[in-house]
Amino acid sequence: MADRGDMTQFTIIDAQADPRSFITFLDAGYTVEGMQRAKRESLSQLDLEPSHRVLDVGCGTGEDVRAVYDILRLSMNVSLTGCYRVVISQCERIIDECERRLADIIR
Repeated sequence: MADRGDMTQFTIIDAQADPRSFITFLDAGYTVEGMQRAKRESLSQLDLEPSHRVLDVGCGTGEDVRAVYDILRLSMNVSLTGCYRVVISQCERIIDECERRLADIIR
């Protein structure tokens, strides 16, 4: 089994020898059906409207930002030319990964 690092060290990811293991850990969590169901339920309770602004604090790799974007664009037939982003994290590596994954929808 590959060393996954100490997953309790999310507060100091940038100082880890292999911060990629934390991103892999987050990605694995997103595939768990119970997590997906909880995320869908949480997002549905936001009762999103096209005029709303959404701040995702602790955005991780941007999965929830993508989901909000998709809800507005697909479910509400809103034409979005790009989302402005405010990323709040104490981890530069996570911010970089989030921006890389959302490059097609953020400016």
